[in-house]
Amino acid sequence: MSSALGPAGSTRAWRIIRTAVLDRDGYSCQMPRDGHRCARPAITVDHIVARALGGSDELTNLRAACVPCNMAAGARLRGVAGIRLVNAHNAVLALVAALDQVGAPVGAGRRRARSALARLSSWRGRRIRSDDLDAACAYRAARGPLTRWPTQQSAGPVTG
Repeated sequence: MSSALGPAGSTRAWRIIRTAVLDRDGYSCQMPRDGHRCARPAITVDHIVARALGGSDELTNLRAACVPCNMAAGARLRGVAGIRLVNAHNAVLALVAALDQVGAPVGAGRRRARSALARLSSWRGRRIRSDDLDAACAYRAARGPLTRWPTQQSAGPVTG
């Protein structure tokens, strides 16, 4: 069975499929974890039925996955390539948290996000990969705005 994912890694066809799956799943990990969907920011795609077991690259056989879940599912990422993916995932998570902290608009693109990060002293002067920033912006746009819950339900006494 032919695959868009080549033996040496990503191909143009795979990148198109990967983007479609990540967009469909809202850049949120769809892997089961402790009986629930993981829902962490996803930058990789997992084959539900592994290619080694005859799984295809059809969209119905693919789901968005965070790097830790994808690796745990047997992605067989080894050596430097695996370490790079984990580091990229951690960089995207850090960017998402920083953009939320600074209050950048959810729909902010790369330029607005970069200028928003410049307001945080911990991010000033840091080199930020454009791919990581794009992934963080896409995740935030798909996730939507965060909601803030009050810390106390009611200050007054309950009357019946």
